[in-house]
Amino acid sequence: MYPNVTATWEKETNGQIKGEFYLDYHEMEVWFKKDGTWVMTVKDLNINELPQAVLDYVSANYKGLQIDDADWVETPTGNYYRVELDREDKNDIILNFTPAGEPMP
Repeated sequence: MYPNVTATWEKETNGQIKGEFYLDYHEMEVWFKKDGTWVMTVKDLNINELPQAVLDYVSANYKGLQIDDADWVETPTGNYYRVELDREDKNDIILNFTPAGEPMP
């Protein structure tokens, strides 16, 4: 999938294999099942790479919370944005958005 990168590989507790590498200045993860079946690719994004619709939704619906992490996730069944909102002394909130920036259930 990524022939020109050098990845660091590790086995996860769920038995899947995760490769980590950098591509075009982005931290990337690629996940595979034990049998080699691709599970997903996660690309770490800068906040300014998110669609404006995502930023507007978070601003309107989660006042006072900041986006702590943003990713573009590719899977065999579809792609989406994932954002993590930081809440002090509580679990972070994870939100998923369509490629058009619409919230997903």
